Amino acid sequence: MRTLALAAVSLAALPLSAQDRGAWIARLGTDTVALETYQRTATGIRGEIVTRSPIALHRIYTVTYGAGGWTYELVTHNIGGAPNVPAETKANGSGTPYLFPAVGPIEDVVRSLRGDSATIEGVQMTNGRAIALSVKRVTRDSVRMYLGPIVGPFIGVLDSAGNLASISGQQTTEKYDWERVQDLDLATLGPKFASRAVAILSPRETTTVAMGGTGITITYGSPSVRGRAIFGALVPWGQVWRAGANAATTFRTTGPVNVAGHVIPAGAYTLWILPAPTAWTLVINRQTLAPCGATCPAQRAPLWGTDYSADSDFVRVPMLVQQVPALIEHFGITATPQRGMTGDAALVTFVWEHTRASVELRRPK
Repeated sequence: MRTLALAAVSLAALPLSAQDRGAWIARLGTDTVALETYQRTATGIRGEIVTRSPIALHRIYTVTYGAGGWTYELVTHNIGGAPNVPAETKANGSGTPYLFPAVGPIEDVVRSLRGDSATIEGVQMTNGRAIALSVKRVTRDSVRMYLGPIVGPFIGVLDSAGNLASISGQQTTEKYDWERVQDLDLATLGPKFASRAVAILSPRETTTVAMGGTGITITYGSPSVRGRAIFGALVPWGQVWRAGANAATTFRTTGPVNVAGHVIPAGAYTLWILPAPTAWTLVINRQTLAPCGATCPAQRAPLWGTDYSADSDFVRVPMLVQQVPALIEHFGITATPQRGMTGDAALVTFVWEHTRASVELRRPK
């Protein structure tokens, strides 16, 4: 693999083609989350992208190719009128630019690829932070891309001229898919987006229950189906899943609880699920903070849902699984008291798509 310096990646010598005008639709399931158009010349690229989450934004990016490296400018308009967000902001800098979920700048990186793979030092247009952008040719008409902090590879399909024709993010934590289209009228579509922002895609939710003198709090990200097949597809069988979205699902108890004969001491834990076609398993894990290697900072971030470590498992217990006929669009976790409002047991239930899975918690005797 080659590591390229910023100035080493230049498109000034690349031939222009009919694909130097691009239009893309980004979707999460059946929801359209971004629209983008751009035009590329011998000296740079100018693009516009309208995004719907967590607020409606219209961004105009301009990248200039130069012998000494690239420079960029990003102008962001708050077209949704979100409170406490400036109506317009500007950012500029130098380096190989990256702007998720825009395709234009990434296509530049793909077009510049010489050989089988390359890792390029990039910069996020929104905040100027350095990131790694990696591209690996898989076949003559496909590439695997690792883009900055996003976990997992994006798979890009190439046309005969080496331009991106489509992108799948199904192997990443973002799960977006991009479709190249003939053209888009952002002047018309942008205002429509502004009036119906998607908001936070997987909002953070909390459920609590009192079990005798013990208080239990579960906090999780709540993704939506959005027309997708979930279990056995988006959530693969036989792989530990974060039981939610984004940050790991947390479980806090103020006193000891009994789960399937195992006593869980008071404290904080994370919850994970190992789904399978015939049986589901709840994993209670000790790790709640981001891994930090040999030395840990005084303040550590919460554990992200992709950082599961089996070495920190406290216990694994079977779950009661039921299929339900009605579609459950939003993933949810409930905790309900059993045997009276101040009884000695509670039922924790996980629901999504057509599945309901639960475990019972009891006060230790």
